[in-house]
Amino acid sequence: MRNNKRYLTTFGFIDLLFNMLVGFVFMFFIAYILINPIADDGKVDPPDIALLVINWPDDSKYDIDVWVRDPNGQILSFTNKTIPGMHLEKDDLGAQSDTFAGKLLAIKNQEVVHITHMHEGTYYVTLHLYATHGKADRQKVTVELMTIKNFRKVGIKEVIMSEKGQEQSIVSFKASSTQQITKVDWDWVGTIVDWKGVASTQQGVNEGSRVGTMRNIP
Repeated sequence: MRNNKRYLTTFGFIDLLFNMLVGFVFMFFIAYILINPIADDGKVDPPDIALLVINWPDDSKYDIDVWVRDPNGQILSFTNKTIPGMHLEKDDLGAQSDTFAGKLLAIKNQEVVHITHMHEGTYYVTLHLYATHGKADRQKVTVELMTIKNFRKVGIKEVIMSEKGQEQSIVSFKASSTQQITKVDWDWVGTIVDWKGVASTQQGVNEGSRVGTMRNIP
């Protein structure tokens, strides 16, 4: 009987391995695209120039809001989180908003204002105690202004918030045409918020209403 071993070939097996390799590479490529989506042109957030960081006790139920007026009269607040050159990262409502369905979502009371472009002129910053959600007491709030380019802490201020509706002057600072903070006044006194107390039917809390108008600023 003739020996046919010399007619056997491994081409079929090699072809199978090659197809498996191609399939593996293709799946790896698809997974890479899904994990690292290609950034859309024109949708890249500009880098921060400066930050305003507001912190108060993590267990506090106080709903404290930061308000900022830019040199063009635009007002940043929880009602208007984005204006040209600036945006509010989130509206922190205090410790009562840190849980959902019994699960802890956050443990830090903090609001952060990202400044991505500074208009030439003066900025004004205040804090507003929107609601206490319970017994009112004295809460220490810290506000820090820093620049990102050289990670310089421009300054920090501590204030006491204790009464619903209280607006606390924080700082005014001037920006140059070259995007530099040139003058900082932590003793500036003024207001941004018009507070009009209106009884709320929600949860039986007199939350009031807020209107973003500027007052007492030269």
